[in-house]
Amino acid sequence: WYFIGQTMTSKDKTKKEKSDVFGIPPELKPAIVNWVQERFKRIESGKLPYIKDGLLYSLWKYANADKLAGKDLIAFTDLIPLEGTNRFTIYEFLDEIHGLNIELENITFNLAIYKKYCPGEYEAIEAYMKDGRSESFNKAMGKLFKNQATFEDIFGILGKFDELAKFKFRLSGLLEFIEFSSVPSEKNIKPLKNWLDEYLQHFIDDKLEVLGYLDFVPNKFLFSPDDWEIEKYNSHLNLVTRVESWKELMRLIKI
Repeated sequence: WYFIGQTMTSKDKTKKEKSDVFGIPPELKPAIVNWVQERFKRIESGKLPYIKDGLLYSLWKYANADKLAGKDLIAFTDLIPLEGTNRFTIYEFLDEIHGLNIELENITFNLAIYKKYCPGEYEAIEAYMKDGRSESFNKAMGKLFKNQATFEDIFGILGKFDELAKFKFRLSGLLEFIEFSSVPSEKNIKPLKNWLDEYLQHFIDDKLEVLGYLDFVPNKFLFSPDDWEIEKYNSHLNLVTRVESWKELMRLIKI
């Protein structure tokens, strides 16, 4: 949407507008530009939630871990998307669920295994703790090493973006060896599921295969698909609303 909004508001009239590629009728361009600009104002003011694809993947996977994980305990590495920076995605994940006032449950940590497979990282943490730069960090790490860490401890180690950020972003080994429940209690998962239900209302794609997997999105729009896509994934057609133009799509989502 940002790309469309930028190209459609270009003052360079000597070049053919890039937005023509999208097949948007000229009479609809002002309405779409206004819609995009209004959404960006709301994003900047914090009134319209927006999260990146990688973070959305992590949140959705955690919300559905009871069905997807196939095991009682999962690690942060189970929530990492295929693209993006692993450590930063988990920082964002923890920050998001902390903001929803929910906690990871049944947190466990096996220090012996961690020391065996991540000796360099363990030694770096030990040296950092001996320097005494952060009492709160030392306390949280001490509880983790004793397998007594709470969610607030984990948030302080991996999720809090503070003066120790540069050092914390080196702690990738912890992502694999800190484990927590894949089946949290209702009070610690319902707020996230409710938030996702509200956030994921519409999804637009020209790939019927992709839309076929999104059973958690109530309104799925198949935009001007290729014929072969229809033939190959015909069984998914009843799950989507097919549209052939921007004008039709704008009417359906009531822009």
